Amino acid sequence: LILLDSLLQEIGVQTIFGQYDDGILTGKGKVLMKDGSSREGWFQHGYFHGPVRGSFPDGVLNYIGHYQAGIPCGMVWTSVRGGGWIVGRVDKRGQHDGPEIAFLYPDFTTALFGEFKEGTLVKAREARLSYIEMKNGILCPTFEFVSERQKEN
Repeated sequence: LILLDSLLQEIGVQTIFGQYDDGILTGKGKVLMKDGSSREGWFQHGYFHGPVRGSFPDGVLNYIGHYQAGIPCGMVWTSVRGGGWIVGRVDKRGQHDGPEIAFLYPDFTTALFGEFKEGTLVKAREARLSYIEMKNGILCPTFEFVSERQKEN
């Protein structure tokens, strides 16, 4: 239990609220971070499991995604300081890492679509949001590259 406490403190967790069943977090819960932000979602066997949303201290949304056994998975939206969102599938460590990830500008139309390494954009092309659908409670966008011909017009 002491190792768990130090690990949670290391990643910035201040307090966890929720219902305990035989000493294990189960059902709806909330994690408050040391920076005042929070994440709300469902716990299963003591871990976030299912849809999770995060907020800054002022209540503004800063995270939308799914967790599986305590780790972000699948399509995740993470807000960026100054505006915009990083949108795409995360790796097994819960980070935006790999191809087909977008930086979506605050207009929710214009994007840089390409490759990220540990949450940082490494190469991309200009794109536009062309379609969006709901899958497992998460909005999943599709992007279309802006061709060179379109840029000239």
